[in-house]
Amino acid sequence: MKTDTKNIFTKAAVVLLMMMLTTATAWAQTLYNINTYLSPTYGGSITINGNMTSAAANTSITFTVYPDIGYMIESVTVMALLTEMHEITDLQENAVQGQGTARSYTFSMPAGDVLIQATFILNYNVQTAVTPSGAGTASYDALTQQVTANPNSDYVFKHWNFTDGITGANNISTDNPYNVNQSGTYTAVFEEGSNGGEGTYSGTTKSCNYVDENGVQQTVTAYIFDINVHRAMLV
Repeated sequence: MKTDTKNIFTKAAVVLLMMMLTTATAWAQTLYNINTYLSPTYGGSITINGNMTSAAANTSITFTVYPDIGYMIESVTVMALLTEMHEITDLQENAVQGQGTARSYTFSMPAGDVLIQATFILNYNVQTAVTPSGAGTASYDALTQQVTANPNSDYVFKHWNFTDGITGANNISTDNPYNVNQSGTYTAVFEEGSNGGEGTYSGTTKSCNYVDENGVQQTVTAYIFDINVHRAMLV
């Protein structure tokens, strides 16, 4: 019986081609999507190195978050979309170039799709001041977007004045800390008075004894303070 060599080679080629196609399909199935989400959408952008939109598990992914003018980065997270959504904990921040500027991050691709999320907040141009001079301090936290007044021992906080550099100073709030909502100068106004510090006591004391629920005699002493107002403290 004569062997059909040509037919055997043809069948072998078909089998080999099918194996190659199967392998290629298997490789394609190991690529997972890289998605991005911006909040708000006009607050900035995300750029992935190599313009990657998918990657295999354990691939090192580097991306950069760019805030638009007038915004700053509030938070950046990477969520793995597996059987349950969870936050990737190996996210590494490569560089911080200051608030309101671009930041770069790297993570290892999991065996599943991911969602890169960047949240932006308005980047207010805020200056702080105090009046009268030496009465305390005022500070601004750009991430919480709050100004905080800290009076010295002989002063109390009264209110915030605000000016945008065009209009005069206006009394805007007695809240401390205060949530800012626009750029400008926030002045902490203080006045003389006790801010609840320890104070100095006059030496006048009054004591009394009593028996507690365990039958043990106890003593309570009241010290009289004199800092602008009188108050008593039990010890």
